[in-house]
Amino acid sequence: MSNTRYAEDGAPLRQERYCSSTEYERGLMANHVAKRCSVLEDPKDRELIWFLQFISRERGLRKFAEELRAANPGELATRSMLEFGTRGKYDAEQVRKVRREIPGAHDRFLLRGESNQGERAVKLRALAEESGRNTHANEQVDATVANRPDTYEASKFAAECERGASELETLLTELCLDPACAIVSPWYFPNLITALRDYMLEWQQQQVARVVMTDIAQRVFRSLDYSVAGRCLTLTEGLEGLGKSWAALHWCLQRPGRARYVATPATDDESGFYREIAQAIGVSVAGKAREIRQRIEDALVSGDQVLVFDEAHWLFGVNSTRGGLPKRMLWVISALVNKGVPVAFVATPQFAANQKFVKEHTRWRDGQLTGRIDHHEPLPELLSQDDLAAIVRARLVQADAKAVRALVAFARTSERCLGSLNAVVKRAHFIAQQAGREVPDRADIHAAIAERCPVAVVPAPTDDKRTHVAPLPPDRSKAAPLPQSPRGGRINTPEQEEAAA
Repeated sequence: MSNTRYAEDGAPLRQERYCSSTEYERGLMANHVAKRCSVLEDPKDRELIWFLQFISRERGLRKFAEELRAANPGELATRSMLEFGTRGKYDAEQVRKVRREIPGAHDRFLLRGESNQGERAVKLRALAEESGRNTHANEQVDATVANRPDTYEASKFAAECERGASELETLLTELCLDPACAIVSPWYFPNLITALRDYMLEWQQQQVARVVMTDIAQRVFRSLDYSVAGRCLTLTEGLEGLGKSWAALHWCLQRPGRARYVATPATDDESGFYREIAQAIGVSVAGKAREIRQRIEDALVSGDQVLVFDEAHWLFGVNSTRGGLPKRMLWVISALVNKGVPVAFVATPQFAANQKFVKEHTRWRDGQLTGRIDHHEPLPELLSQDDLAAIVRARLVQADAKAVRALVAFARTSERCLGSLNAVVKRAHFIAQQAGREVPDRADIHAAIAERCPVAVVPAPTDDKRTHVAPLPPDRSKAAPLPQSPRGGRINTPEQEEAAA
């Protein structure tokens, strides 16, 4: 074995010496978790295990275990302690019930009249017999038994539970990897499984709150839901800038135990493609492309996870050559779809153009793809005004009606729609921060719109004396024709915008 990974004492410091440190290791490997899930019958248990694998990649199980303990301080107790309470004193009967639930606690919490059956008592009696002082030794033992307490402070048992909870990270790891580990709560945290399911539900609800359910988002969600329900391949296709990628990403985040999101790289190299998938699902990216590919297949073959490929038009490659085959697409079909792995494509109309080009310039027959697409979801070309207004209000809660109308009009006439809207909102926040304000007002929003598209300037209120750095208004005497929106319609003049307000 090569020893180049090890440095001699006193050798010069090299940066790579730290690259193998365990501190850099984070997250459970999906191919190992998939084997664990293969022996679990309950789909809810498998979903919980996959959620823990997702969390381990996001923040690490150690930090998650600490957060879980901090969020459930009153739950670190045995079942009897939850019944009796964790304050005050436990009487003799309560002590007996509690210590039966704590491994090895009997000899540490003896009551009056109870003998210690451990090594100490046995050695004491043996020593007494050898020295001929058996009676005296028995008297000492009897005195110790008689002087033991009748009650114990509940805090002493709580401390035992705290010590047990220090191993929570190890337990969570075993739940995800050990086929012999039952999905049950430990003695020191009897409601652990319920707490984990509640945490997963809370995570999902937080992600739901981040999405404005526009018509586009609803259609994307419905198409992806069908991929899961039918364990099949679906294609969602629409123009850029409508929010389909955002919807696909947050659909996956709302289902961390069921879905993984992959941003398909716009490259042609095989290793880069598989590394992107490996990072998304959580398997090692070390080794050659075929080794990474095998780990991915091992992790997904069970079908518990749906793989969502955003920018799926890049699955045909970038620099397709005459006679070549779309290797990425062929692998997705043969290794995933044909084996029952739910797969969803989210793409622009470039998907159909790339498919046509590859078909015409290579030996590939696209029937093997189109025949496997169970559902094709075409998206509308525009977001409605109501949907855009809802998005604006979600991102600029303080925006008044005039500002909302201005932003909606700007977004509908912009080529990138939501992309341009996000840029204006970000710029408005920057303008406000530069002026020492945390929240942008109408003047900031108008200034951001003016900088983005000077023809669509909506003047700020006349009573606002603040000034913003913005383009000069156009020369009215030499006004050029109003520009046409690439999505239809035209951009309003300032006078038209004021009249509409």
